[in-house]
Amino acid sequence: MKPILKFKGINSILNSSDGPVYVLSDISFQINRGKIIGLVGESGSGKTQLSMAAVGMQNLTPGVVGGAVTVNKDGDEISIYPKEGNESNNIFQDSDNNFFRKNQGTFNRKVMKNTQILKRDFFGWIPQEPKNYLNPFWKLKRLFQESYNLRKKNDDDFEFSDLKSFAQHYLDEVDLKSKDALEKFPHELSGGECQRAMIAFVLSKKPDFLIADETTTGLDVSRQKKIINLFKKIKSHHKDLTIILISHDFGFLDHLVDHYMVMYGGFLVEHISDKSMIKNPTSLHPYTRDLLNRLWNKDDQLSDFHDELSSRVDLHGKLTGCPYMDLCSIINKGEKEYSKKCKTELPPIVSSKNAEDIIDLTHSWRRCWRDLYE
Repeated sequence: MKPILKFKGINSILNSSDGPVYVLSDISFQINRGKIIGLVGESGSGKTQLSMAAVGMQNLTPGVVGGAVTVNKDGDEISIYPKEGNESNNIFQDSDNNFFRKNQGTFNRKVMKNTQILKRDFFGWIPQEPKNYLNPFWKLKRLFQESYNLRKKNDDDFEFSDLKSFAQHYLDEVDLKSKDALEKFPHELSGGECQRAMIAFVLSKKPDFLIADETTTGLDVSRQKKIINLFKKIKSHHKDLTIILISHDFGFLDHLVDHYMVMYGGFLVEHISDKSMIKNPTSLHPYTRDLLNRLWNKDDQLSDFHDELSSRVDLHGKLTGCPYMDLCSIINKGEKEYSKKCKTELPPIVSSKNAEDIIDLTHSWRRCWRDLYE
């Protein structure tokens, strides 16, 4: 079976007022259809940027500057980023050290063309603050009119006779009970109702691939439980749906996901295929272990490790070694013979202590130099 999504060596740079930011560094992985992946990491680790790169939404200059993202849609492989636009000779720095692409306009148009069909009915995106993304001048009925027209035109198995029955089917699926919800504007709904309305709209497009960005941020435990039950219900109704859930909360994700991917400093440090490993994390990447210790308060020595979940890595320079090196508990316990490697080279993908180019998510792998030396 071909993977539904494949990243190979993705590097991405975004310009800022403080200079270029290397938001993604050498990202490689592939996902099979029907899986739920938990993308874990602290604020600023690159989770959202990775997801935006997956769907061709990185519109800031210059964006993806190297590597490839390939999508398998109905047996056809679609490359989101044109190869000729990612070659190093197309990228240059100006006097302020910001990066630009010689053919940015052409590149953006090609990405838009490649993703036009994918955004229509392949990818579904649930943003962190849905209320900010819903058109304030559209009633929910107008929002669902878009997906209704799209499905009616393109779906041979379309089964709904009118817009109201179509929209109500998906509102019922997410348990949105607000009276006359279709006649309401976003400002007339609560934050939770807006979130459910957005999820219902995304599902009404009948996507193959769903990305949900921090759906439980700011929610109390009881509301988190409702979101967990909602996603369980969604998955039971759409068994082939592939989902990436973005979060820093292992506790929330553990109820839903098949695998974990862990990010730090714009770098994918680890994939965990066996969820039981997080209960006994001795074999995990040093960052994952420290993150779990902090979240679960199991180690008093780490109580002041960070005041809040936010990445400390300065991404204004290209990664020349492991981004977690300065905080790594393994390195800081004493001089190791591989510490020079940690400082000077990005660690390769490692599985079972062998360096291999393994990027599928059927088994666990880490990117850590210690696995090659110990």
